[in-house]
Amino acid sequence: MNPVRIRSHQGKPIKEKIGALEKYRWSRFPGYVDTKKKQSWVSYDSVLGQIGESRKQYREFVVEGMRTGYATPWESVKGQVVLGEEDFIERVKGRIDKRGSKREQPLIRHFEAKTLAQVLTEVARHFGVDEERLSGKRTSCRDERALAMELMYRHGAVGQAEIGKALGGLDYTAVSRERKRLRQRIKTDKTMKMALVNIQRKLMS
Repeated sequence: MNPVRIRSHQGKPIKEKIGALEKYRWSRFPGYVDTKKKQSWVSYDSVLGQIGESRKQYREFVVEGMRTGYATPWESVKGQVVLGEEDFIERVKGRIDKRGSKREQPLIRHFEAKTLAQVLTEVARHFGVDEERLSGKRTSCRDERALAMELMYRHGAVGQAEIGKALGGLDYTAVSRERKRLRQRIKTDKTMKMALVNIQRKLMS
């Protein structure tokens, strides 16, 4: 499917995509659907055996994937490198060397990450406001929301685009701008600085 996942094939008819797969030089698809195009060094039986050893069913399987979409195991990758069941992930987590910079070790940052909802809850609790007042696109709690953005970025293992999406659909540039404004603010505002320190301590405990 990789040859037709690219942008230039998006929106094209399925028949055209199948044709592209059949013509793609490096694809094994032709040999799966046409015995005349089999290659001697490819073992087709193991794959075909999973769908009744039928080349027709294999073709229908690929067409259905194009029509309805398909799940990919890469969506379940943890920390950019770990893929497996929960017990395996927990074993890996227990063997991580946590020395060194977390910024340079995305696996550690992921496993210690908090959900954006957890961060929002802690910020709202600290300031005694409803979470809805912080999560909307427009808010009267601008400083508090900016602090939530900063902590989401530090402890949520997500980018600014995802933070903006969680906070009323803000553009990532707005998130960047608010975080920068907050960092300038806490240089002179001791109350906001202590709020950042205290909430961060709770998130890390």
